[in-house]
Amino acid sequence: MSWFVIVLIVLVLAMMIGPIMMVKPSRRDRRVAQLRARATKMGLRVSLQRLEQDTFAVYELPWEREDNVKLVGVDWMLERRTYAHEIHFADWWQWRGPGRPPAEVLPLLQPRMAALPEGVPAIEATRLGLRCYWSETGGEPRLAELTDWLKSVAEAMKPYIRRQVEPAD
Repeated sequence: MSWFVIVLIVLVLAMMIGPIMMVKPSRRDRRVAQLRARATKMGLRVSLQRLEQDTFAVYELPWEREDNVKLVGVDWMLERRTYAHEIHFADWWQWRGPGRPPAEVLPLLQPRMAALPEGVPAIEATRLGLRCYWSETGGEPRLAELTDWLKSVAEAMKPYIRRQVEPAD
């Protein structure tokens, strides 16, 4: 067999295998997919959202839905700053936008901010749920911390964000 034929066969194989290897997920992609699947099993929703110039995974704990209950004070966001300052909420956190939680929630939220896992640049409350923007560092132990944090804060906020409404006839 001539060298030309051998080189031609190697090139053809490389052309066939190369694209397949490019489609194969990386180790990080597999780790993140497992982390997100685990979060879903723990009752969280995961999506990607832009925050400033970066895209983050958003881990959201949906609010419990009840008939004849309206949620109030769930349109706010806090962002972690790079420096502590007395004008910030809980030293490091700055409000983004005009929304704020009910006044009763602030003293419940403030001490819990220090317990947030590293890699969380923002938290947000929306009508859909309580969210943490997360860099997905730290693996499953950090996911467990994040899930516990979301559940404890949502439970503490529950009495202050629910308003009974009259049923529609």
